[in-house]
Amino acid sequence: MVTEITGENSEIVNKQNSEASLENIQPRTTLQIESSVQGEEIVLLKRQKRAFKAKLTRLKHQIEKLCITDSVEVTEVESKVEQLWQNLEEMYEVVDEITRYYITAGQLEKQLESNKESDDIEAVISKAIETAQSYL
Repeated sequence: MVTEITGENSEIVNKQNSEASLENIQPRTTLQIESSVQGEEIVLLKRQKRAFKAKLTRLKHQIEKLCITDSVEVTEVESKVEQLWQNLEEMYEVVDEITRYYITAGQLEKQLESNKESDDIEAVISKAIETAQSYL
């Protein structure tokens, strides 16, 4: 049996295929939409946190280098310490947002991990600041 497809038949088949594919689409609930939006937000927040951590690490290393060199201006060290504090505060804001997300999502373990990481970063940064203050 040979079937001849004409332009008219092709349009009918395409229309049936598109209707069939539309029938398979499930409507997204508000919960699914909110969940995906929150998921995107947490990804962005984690990206921001990573960027702040990298910047904090760079500043920490710069402070340590300055404290080792002999001919360094005190104002330069003070400036780096100020930048370090400012970035640490900004990172805390991001970590607070992440923690809020985990609390809302009921993910206690991830919330605790986030808090511990924040505490660890603060300890490292505090040590760098102490080093700078002893230099001054």
